[in-house]
Amino acid sequence: MLEMVPFTAFRVTWTGSGPRPARATAAVTRRTGTGRFTPHMEMLDSRRLTGRGLLLDGPGAVVEIKVEADRRDAAIAAWREAATRMLAAVGWDGERLAVRRYRGGTSLAFTAPMDALYAATDLNEWAWGAAADSLASGERPRLEGQDFVAAVERLRATIAEERRPALLAIHDAARERGITFLAGEDEISLGSGK
Repeated sequence: MLEMVPFTAFRVTWTGSGPRPARATAAVTRRTGTGRFTPHMEMLDSRRLTGRGLLLDGPGAVVEIKVEADRRDAAIAAWREAATRMLAAVGWDGERLAVRRYRGGTSLAFTAPMDALYAATDLNEWAWGAAADSLASGERPRLEGQDFVAAVERLRATIAEERRPALLAIHDAARERGITFLAGEDEISLGSGK
């Protein structure tokens, strides 16, 4: 059975007897890129963080994962390695990673420029996919070669398309003056009244 989970993550469950159907393998291929079946790992959610919160002191991206307790540390380490490598490759090597463990799951997050948060969620989903591949294969994440270069190029293009330098300039000017700055999809708000 293949069921779509919110935020483009795939959940694959096979309760029948015999080998898994090819359809389930194809779904995992789209998610992780290798077609390896990872029955005890799942991306539950992926979202942008627009400001300070529980995990980060500013904007960024987070994926929520479900992974068996005995594989959690390995999953976190593989995600850290993949995220750190890709962040550096796209020119975001100064961003900070954050991990929060909780009953039933783990939050994997990093800070990102406020004008490229959709690209940041794509990058984080890529990093989790690389980590899931690594755990399924028992090898370190594949952070080189044609697939990696293609992912870097795709993410750089997404970042360039999403960037809004004028928004960052207004944000920086508001911060320097101690003025509240709120940004939405198409509008910003400065100040909070007297």
